[in-house]
Amino acid sequence: MRYYRYIEDLEYNTTRLEVIEYIKIHKGKINSFWTNIDFQDFCKFVPSILTVFNPLNLTVKRVAFTAAVKDIGIHRDKSESVARINLPIINCEHSITKFWKTETEPTLLHLPNGVPYLFLDEKDCTLVDSICLNKPAVLRIAEPHSIHVQIDKIPRISLTVEFHENIEHLLND
Repeated sequence: MRYYRYIEDLEYNTTRLEVIEYIKIHKGKINSFWTNIDFQDFCKFVPSILTVFNPLNLTVKRVAFTAAVKDIGIHRDKSESVARINLPIINCEHSITKFWKTETEPTLLHLPNGVPYLFLDEKDCTLVDSICLNKPAVLRIAEPHSIHVQIDKIPRISLTVEFHENIEHLLND
């Protein structure tokens, strides 16, 4: 099983710069590891989000920020999507996302802002792969994963993007 795939040649620098400006203006709203974003409002500040994925024939459904200021334990995203595209925004090149296998059922927990996730204990998991999010990548978010940051390079902020289309095929060889 392929857990991730870099998306080579995605011209996302304009989007990245627009997102950084959005973060500067809305800094107070990004106050948890996972922050859901009002998509209509986001598009006013980051209009390129509507076209950046056109070469892949994808239509953005929603976006959220992941802002790590410490290591994030093993979890699966509570989502109908199997995979998302993550765009590195700030300090992502100083972090590693690890993928794990397990036979253990996860525990449903919630972040302080109410966002649900499926927690797994590392003692029940086996490391199978890892990625440095130093360029856009499709990540299999339905599989157990964790994020490890370099403490002097925080926050680590990425934009996770969900699509109307199923993008699991982008993980195929």
